[in-house]
Amino acid sequence: MMCPHCGKSDRSPRSGLDHRRLFAIITAAFDNWPEDHHFKPKDAEHLRKWLLVEAGRFDVVTVDKGPLDLLEAFSIAVQVAHRLNGFVRVDPEADKLYVDVPHSMDFRRMSQRDFAPVRKAIEQILCAELGVTVHALERADAA
Repeated sequence: MMCPHCGKSDRSPRSGLDHRRLFAIITAAFDNWPEDHHFKPKDAEHLRKWLLVEAGRFDVVTVDKGPLDLLEAFSIAVQVAHRLNGFVRVDPEADKLYVDVPHSMDFRRMSQRDFAPVRKAIEQILCAELGVTVHALERADAA
């Protein structure tokens, strides 16, 4: 996109420092993730993907159940989710299965302007889920 006033690109380059800071916070959150939490991340990358979905940064793929029973369809949805790095969501009332696929945060493709609100949303989710401040997570990462 171009600025309507000066004609320059309004896509500011991504801040490497801001990028590394967020990933360090996510790693610290993973290292301090409560064992009794309903979501059980297997690593910091898995947690990052879940956080993107929680922040509303995802696409939805509908898995057509067809004539299969829910358990068989769920098994197929799990395979689809694994292939797409997504998460299975079941709506038993509508008898539907969905795979939530988190958006990419590719450093080269996402500008700082686009990254900043995602970072902020992730930080807010972590603070709410863990009951700590972002600064506490930064200190935990530094320790």
